[in-house]
Amino acid sequence: MKLTTIFVDENCKGLHSFCYKEHDFLCEFDRLFNLWNNPVYIRRYLKENISYLQGGFYGDITLEEAITEVRRDIQVMQSEILRASINISKRNDENLECLFRPFHNLEIQGKDYQEVKYKLEKWEYKKSKIRLYAIRLSQDTFIITGGAIKLVKLMEDHVDTVKEKEKLKLARNWLKANDFLFEDNLKEYYEEE
Repeated sequence: MKLTTIFVDENCKGLHSFCYKEHDFLCEFDRLFNLWNNPVYIRRYLKENISYLQGGFYGDITLEEAITEVRRDIQVMQSEILRASINISKRNDENLECLFRPFHNLEIQGKDYQEVKYKLEKWEYKKSKIRLYAIRLSQDTFIITGGAIKLVKLMEDHVDTVKEKEKLKLARNWLKANDFLFEDNLKEYYEEE
């Protein structure tokens, strides 16, 4: 496992990403958005997982509707992340702290090493199917661990989301084991790389 920056300020606050050996150390953030911006991949993934898609969590939905919604979600998510990159460390409603929510719905937001997720709020009464998962290292500092097209209510109900849940735990443990607690630790890490 390695870390890389996506966008950070001079103090290393901002968005970082894990890079995994199994993906030739391509950063997860780039890997996911490359996949998600590929219409052939989206169609194939949703078609291969049509039974999950139409399993009831998203109500009555066709493949074409799902493709349109996923592509819209990806575009909106990318523009929200871009706005957040401009607002690092600013106290407004367009920063990273406002995008990421606790992974566990009933958990209090703002803890260090907290497992978090980013999903779009309901849009026209539709649930977003795209998720980014991260570890909140400290205020305004998040490290992407992975992401998924979430087609089921519970993560345990699909192999892809089970894998993402495992990556969250693995990443959290790796950060703790390597004494990453503050942005200074990230600065030192990048200087040594």
